[in-house]
Amino acid sequence: MAGSVGNQLLYEDKLIFLVDGFFNLDRCYNRINNTTGSFYNGIVYSDGGLTADGIDDYFTYNINITPAFTYTIVAKSANSTWNTYAGLGSSRVANGFIFSPNINTTSIRTSIYSSTGAISNTAYVDSLLYVNSIQENNIYTISINSNVLSRKMYINGVLVQDVTLGSAITRTSSTIELSILRDHNVAGRYTAGNVKYISMYNDQLSDDEVYTLHSNLRKRIPL
Repeated sequence: MAGSVGNQLLYEDKLIFLVDGFFNLDRCYNRINNTTGSFYNGIVYSDGGLTADGIDDYFTYNINITPAFTYTIVAKSANSTWNTYAGLGSSRVANGFIFSPNINTTSIRTSIYSSTGAISNTAYVDSLLYVNSIQENNIYTISINSNVLSRKMYINGVLVQDVTLGSAITRTSSTIELSILRDHNVAGRYTAGNVKYISMYNDQLSDDEVYTLHSNLRKRIPL
């Protein structure tokens, strides 16, 4: 199991969303509440995950998101630079977030929405400082605390961004639609790539907890 040691899920008491696509398409569902995602326009299971052509393929899940969370995705680009924005996770709604590649670069950043729909962005981080290539499987994580004063990004077990914002952002628990390999509610932005794993926890995991999660993923998914 992804994010697990044997059959024991890591930090199971905090786990609110888990999609494990590696090895079997039948596992591409939310294992926490046994809900199936929605798959659009010919997205296919290949290379141990869900693969999109960057033209119109994507998939979505409904997630009961919490004010604080930790979100992880194992993904790779079909190209040496990202072909569009937001493909690592996008929900442009109140309490949503965007994990956004930057078009024609190898960099990524985070955007967090408040309960009123206001958005707060962080600066882009160049993935190539921490990975050999974005065309390989890499583990990307973002985490925030409940008032979003603390926001972190990790790549392959390394803390690459640690931001303390100047003022709190109010967030509440709600259900959001999360788009993967597409920018949510923005026409024409589809990411060419492959996704093998997604998880979300209802807390900002510690640096050590994220490192453990990434270490276990590295043992079972070729990176």
